[in-house]
Amino acid sequence: MNSTQRVVENHIQRFREGDLEGVLEDFSPEAVVFTPSGTLKGKSEIKTLFQNLLEEFGKPEHRRRCARQSSRAIMPT
Repeated sequence: MNSTQRVVENHIQRFREGDLEGVLEDFSPEAVVFTPSGTLKGKSEIKTLFQNLLEEFGKPEHRRRCARQSSRAIMPT
């Protein structure tokens, strides 16, 4: 397994668990995330994005479904 795959799998697992701080561990303090709404710079802006995503998809059944779909889209088997 390569390092990119490990990061993606960790990210998906933490999101599935609702672990905001665990998700943020995948990002450096200088990270930049591009979204349709604009560019997010730094962990504080990225944290807001994931707080909102976890609120929206926070139910366990949503997290499992999203994680499976994300995993297949990023790392097809």
